[in-house]
Amino acid sequence: MTVVCFSAASCQEQDIYPDSAQSAAHKEGVTITADAELDANSQKIISHAAQGAAATRATLSADRSGNITYSWEAGAEIPLFVYITDGTHHETLTGSVLKVVSEKRGHFQFNVPDKYNLDNLKIAVAIGKENHVDNGAWITKMDTEGNAKIATPAVIDATSHKYNIPLYASLSPLNKDGKSVSITFTMLGSWIGIRAKSDMAYQSNIHSIALESDVLHMDGTLNLSTARPAWIPRNYRIDLEHKEKTDTIRVNGTSIGGSGDRAGTTRYSKPFYVWAKATSGQESRQKARVYVRGKAVSTMGATFKEDKFSMRDKFFSEAKCPIQFIDGDTYYFSVDASLADTDGGLIMTEYYHNTIAIGEYNWIEITNVTNRDISLEDYYLVSYHPETASLYVMALADLAKLNRKNRDMIPDHSTTMVPAGRTICLAASGHAIGIPKVKKSNVYQLVSTGGSAAYMNAVTGGVRYAKFLCKGGWNIDFNDPKCNIVDNFGCRVTYDLATKKYLTFIYYQGPVVFLRSKEDELNVPQKNFLPEVWNWRGLNAAGFSYLGSFNDKDDKMGPLTGYAPGGKEHYFIKLLWTMNDVRYTKFQPEDGDWHTGK
Repeated sequence: MTVVCFSAASCQEQDIYPDSAQSAAHKEGVTITADAELDANSQKIISHAAQGAAATRATLSADRSGNITYSWEAGAEIPLFVYITDGTHHETLTGSVLKVVSEKRGHFQFNVPDKYNLDNLKIAVAIGKENHVDNGAWITKMDTEGNAKIATPAVIDATSHKYNIPLYASLSPLNKDGKSVSITFTMLGSWIGIRAKSDMAYQSNIHSIALESDVLHMDGTLNLSTARPAWIPRNYRIDLEHKEKTDTIRVNGTSIGGSGDRAGTTRYSKPFYVWAKATSGQESRQKARVYVRGKAVSTMGATFKEDKFSMRDKFFSEAKCPIQFIDGDTYYFSVDASLADTDGGLIMTEYYHNTIAIGEYNWIEITNVTNRDISLEDYYLVSYHPETASLYVMALADLAKLNRKNRDMIPDHSTTMVPAGRTICLAASGHAIGIPKVKKSNVYQLVSTGGSAAYMNAVTGGVRYAKFLCKGGWNIDFNDPKCNIVDNFGCRVTYDLATKKYLTFIYYQGPVVFLRSKEDELNVPQKNFLPEVWNWRGLNAAGFSYLGSFNDKDDKMGPLTGYAPGGKEHYFIKLLWTMNDVRYTKFQPEDGDWHTGK
């Protein structure tokens, strides 16, 4: 039975029977009986770089070296496609079923129409999809010319131990008796084993993976009409004007990072497998990569090479050298999604920006999403005001120096670091309701930064425009390769294929509360604005209350799904500016005073 299992004890397979329409036998011609067995390579799939015990196939078991053994389950029934030819006639027969009698052997029957010359008859066979098994790869159909279409699923269930495996038998003649044939099944393609770990304080689901290679494809066609079956790969699933050549697949049932109690973990997840086939005769010259992706980055599409302005695909595993992939072998990629190896672990998790005209009800919540303490040294909050071409820059190294008149800070909490999984709140208000709620919430430290129309800072400055969190400096020029933004809200960067330049879109924001939900995304720093990460609610629903934590969604929050123009009070309005327009930079130095530089 063609499935993948990670331990023999965990395999509890059910008998699989094809639909009655497919199992109906031909009523004319000669019935041929075929004996089938697995070849040695399919019985033992050897891993080039095994990372501990794993297995691929039912019953799949792994020895201490990581070698994978593959076997059928007695009693299983597997649908088949049978291509027949006598040199004059040819066609593909459906309805045959492989009946497994032992872990290595099985048999099936097929009916040959009278017009065929049995003395010259040859057959080729491909295994179809098993019922109730949705992982792996399989033959979806085979035309009359022997072209077997092979496809992989849209979604992998990482919790399942069952995988389809694409097996085929090349053209074989009948035995001397003219009424039987012996064939040997061979595995097509390779297995890519994937596992991941992270130091995130909050558990995050892996939404998809992307496989980048110059030779591997997840879909294609195998032509069985010749003695040497020819593999014809299909187009990559991501091919943006030939710029990105990558296959991607959704993943359900696997996550990385800590649990709800913020007890971070760096243990690898259980491995899961995807199938891919290398183009025959093509030498790989590129180091293959496997990317781990969140929901928002998955829906945004391609894995851009020019990712210095976008951190969508920063978590990947790259082979040490180009690999010449061999059919039947398994290759492991272990992805370390560690925030320690990226541009930082602080992200903006809540953002409320009201108009100064009705009061200073503005705040920004910043969360340490790692499982280690983070110093605020070298972190900056920056606000861009395109209408005045000004940047407002706030150094976060010591929160006490940003506090207005020593108000509202929480005693005995550090002002120079954020503990693992905890949150700080930069508020431009002394609101009688909001401040007490913050102090009673999960917020680690509260800072009343002040601010008004005449005295702006990074919290109030650039009213309703983009906010940026930076590390190692405050530069946010997207045309600068040293751009050091690690998290931002309200700015989207796109790459123009025609001009090969990055375009910066600043979005005008209405009086609403925005938050990142723990459930929706790999909660990591981003350089590109990802609307799928955020949820929002209007001013009336917010009621000036500080939520004060790395938020879960509630019934008042709605997904931020687009930028439809609906008035400045409700939606984002797209305004096209670039950071080259900046003429003035306003800093808040340690002494609390402001100065202006050009």
